[in-house]
Amino acid sequence: MAVYTVHEPPMKAEQSQPDPERFVFVRDGFSFWAFLLPPLWMLWHRLWLVFLGYVIVGAGAAGRAQSDRLRPAAVMLRGRRACSRC
Repeated sequence: MAVYTVHEPPMKAEQSQPDPERFVFVRDGFSFWAFLLPPLWMLWHRLWLVFLGYVIVGAGAAGRAQSDRLRPAAVMLRGRRACSRC
């Protein structure tokens, strides 16, 4: 069964009631391509700011993981030290 969200645009100054003709129905659902290739999907759908945030957060996480202050998650899960000098 398809699920939709209904979006009502703001009323114009001269309107007293919302105009149902202007409502927008957007289908909710899972996007396989957004799950498989998030950066390309963002660019394809012109989500520039979301893509920029994705790159910044990814670069920050990668930089933090490379620093000596943070051990890789796999090593932390095994309970061993990430490096001999840590």
